[in-house]
Amino acid sequence: MMECRQLLEQSNTAWLSGDRHRTWVALKRAAELAESDASLKAEVEAWRSVALVRAELQSEAAEAAERCLSLAKELTEDSVEFRRAVAHARVSLATSQALLDRAPENTAACLAVLEQLVEDRDPELEEVRSRAVSNILVVHIKALSGRLHESPVEVEAWSRVSWARTVAQKFSYQGTLVRQAIDLAFLTGQWERGWDYARLSENAELPRDEQVGVWSKAALLAWERGWDGYARWFGRKALRATTAVSIPWVRLYGYLGGVIAAAAGAGAVRSALDSYVRCVTTEEHATRSHRALQAGLIGLEAGCGPDEVRHFISRALPDHGEDLNHHAQRHYGYPLIVEATLREAEGRAQDRRILDASPSGVYQVNRARQHLLVARVHLKEERKLSALTELQQARHLLKAWPGRVLNTVEHETISSVGPLMVTPSQRKVLDLLVEGWGNRRIAEHLGLSERTIAVHVGTMLKRSKATSRTELVAQEMVRRLARQ
Repeated sequence: MMECRQLLEQSNTAWLSGDRHRTWVALKRAAELAESDASLKAEVEAWRSVALVRAELQSEAAEAAERCLSLAKELTEDSVEFRRAVAHARVSLATSQALLDRAPENTAACLAVLEQLVEDRDPELEEVRSRAVSNILVVHIKALSGRLHESPVEVEAWSRVSWARTVAQKFSYQGTLVRQAIDLAFLTGQWERGWDYARLSENAELPRDEQVGVWSKAALLAWERGWDGYARWFGRKALRATTAVSIPWVRLYGYLGGVIAAAAGAGAVRSALDSYVRCVTTEEHATRSHRALQAGLIGLEAGCGPDEVRHFISRALPDHGEDLNHHAQRHYGYPLIVEATLREAEGRAQDRRILDASPSGVYQVNRARQHLLVARVHLKEERKLSALTELQQARHLLKAWPGRVLNTVEHETISSVGPLMVTPSQRKVLDLLVEGWGNRRIAEHLGLSERTIAVHVGTMLKRSKATSRTELVAQEMVRRLARQ
């Protein structure tokens, strides 16, 4: 019994240190030792369910948890280890069921189970309670992800994060709280909040897998902000911490950190992209395809050519090819943004099906990138007012997200309309033209002759290179929109 339980503890420790292989070996050996002991069998199934949830194999996790709970019903065992294992199985079952079936009534029922476990005051269940808090956050944010652009929903999500942070302070193990808070910052466009949580990770006691994930996200936040020093520092930390880690999603985070560090000046971006391709198998890349697209977009922003980036994507995600728009409804908007950005870099016409798509669960900054790309199409078509409308929407989305994209939006806004040099008298005339007034009414209002008003209008037409009063007024409206 002692050896079996030691192996179960090893399986948990191995996963948190990033050793996937040792996790499954320990669980397999523990199952062999527990073959003739029903209570140990239940414990093995519980810890298998924990590992399976972490590996994102939710159906298998639910089955293992159900086997544990079924066995537990027939037993009178009351050891600390057994109670802890059964509680973990309940967390696994509620979490996996909520993620498999996101119907509101199912989500509510699963959250109720997890909340009940959080309230358990058994001092031996601290790790279980901490895990329940993290998983409540996972389930809750997943349930809200398609509506986070709505202010009340965003407030509700951040309230859940605050609650989780308050409760988790009682525990030595913080779970996935920090990483999830940073994810929510990306989804809601709250850069400062994301950065605050990223900096929290410097002093937090996090297991290896969480450290890598948080440091990689911190590097991405710094890259988005234009803080190359921080981007290099966090990116390198994430990559170094990936050494000897065999969990695919952790390796992808670490090597993404390496791409960010290189883009920020710590090495050759092409080499970093090549390392990213080789860090996991093709099948494992497919489980996190948006990470490869993130890396490709960073490569483009760092000066890699579109041919190089397409080649990189085709190696990491051979099933995607050039037809990334088919995946626009998923993965935080990266398929849409990357394909449209590549087309722009290649000088190709944009596919409006891509630009007009409205995928759910998109990072706020990617929504802004989408508006920026649409604005550029309008500018090429000399539809400045339409372009400015798109740029204003991008500005709104980036109101709490300073950095590279906002700087580009501002530059595009300023360069899209040149200033019109007018005298104070001409400015008064122009203000009334914008209101739709004719020359006679303007003359009467300003106490001038119609001839003087006509001269002012003619001068402004010449300076603005407008061909009509209507175009002159439209140009001025664009300028005013740009200044808002």
